Amino acid sequence: MIRGSASALYGNASGGVIDLRSVDAPAAPFVVQARSFAGASALRRYVALFGGSEGAMAYQGNIGRTVSDGFRQYAHQRLTNAFARGTATVGKTEIALVGLGLDMPLAENPGALTRAQVDSSPEQPDRPSVQKRARKTVHQVQLGLSLHRPVLGDGEFVAQGFGGTRTLFNPLTFAVVGVDRQQSGAGGASHASVEFRICFESA
Repeated sequence: MIRGSASALYGNASGGVIDLRSVDAPAAPFVVQARSFAGASALRRYVALFGGSEGAMAYQGNIGRTVSDGFRQYAHQRLTNAFARGTATVGKTEIALVGLGLDMPLAENPGALTRAQVDSSPEQPDRPSVQKRARKTVHQVQLGLSLHRPVLGDGEFVAQGFGGTRTLFNPLTFAVVGVDRQQSGAGGASHASVEFRICFESA
């Protein structure tokens, strides 16, 4: 957490910044973990994590699967997500390749209820939402490549590029929202500090 005036470097009007970073890859060549979670309304989540490093190369990632029936009727959800990151150091240049993926084929929308409906049966869905099959389907993939290289002492040169796709199909009671988008971009930046000293000598 970064508080006070220093947080102004990350945006305006905030009293602080929470800086989240991924853990480093394991030191062993190959490490795998499995986790599972369960909760109310038939919630289940399964996650597999993997990673390793060998010399100047390292990798890590995870893949997860979430299913839930939801507290209310007509609120089923199915979701698969994945992340992978690989790094390599060539000379003084660190190269990183990152990939993200999301597949949500089902996310039913039970809609809003009146106060009387909530008081009588909060689990019920909004009937027009069921009749119109209000729901959301999302597919998304994104890849990114970055290069970091130290320059001029404590300076750094950074170059990066990314590309991805996003597809959204979101029928609602009053309209259908659809997105079919591709995006890409690239950029670079460098910063360096140079120290100058002037010396005077007298005989």
